[in-house]
Amino acid sequence: MIDRSIQESDVQKLLAEHAQLRDILDTVDSTVNELEDATGSISEKIKDLKLRLQKHFSHEEAGGYLHEALEQAPHLTEEAMRLLKEHPEFLQELQEMSQWIDQSRKQWHTELKSRFRRFTERFLNHEHHENSVLQKAFDEDIGSND
Repeated sequence: MIDRSIQESDVQKLLAEHAQLRDILDTVDSTVNELEDATGSISEKIKDLKLRLQKHFSHEEAGGYLHEALEQAPHLTEEAMRLLKEHPEFLQELQEMSQWIDQSRKQWHTELKSRFRRFTERFLNHEHHENSVLQKAFDEDIGSND
């Protein structure tokens, strides 16, 4: 029999991590929109986001939440692996944005605003799909116990 309390706890941890990441995304977005000449602040916030994402992704890649979901729903493996392969792309994109800010102090705001908006949309879509994989796996497990 599967210990549901552990799985529910893990899902709650993942959702809490996602909420924290969304808070950081909102903070960076606010800074980008409000402080055109605050390149140092924005760069530091993007670096902080990258570090937190590295930790978040490392946990997922080292047998985290998706792996547990796949034990219950192995048919979702291909979708989950596609999501895991996106992790380095997100980190690279943040690294490039941070370097770009540090290197170009002129006319950076419009480009950064656009790039960060696209990044946020892609990342939120990614997290939505991760949540969907977990939900599908969790729902299927619940259904099999009825």
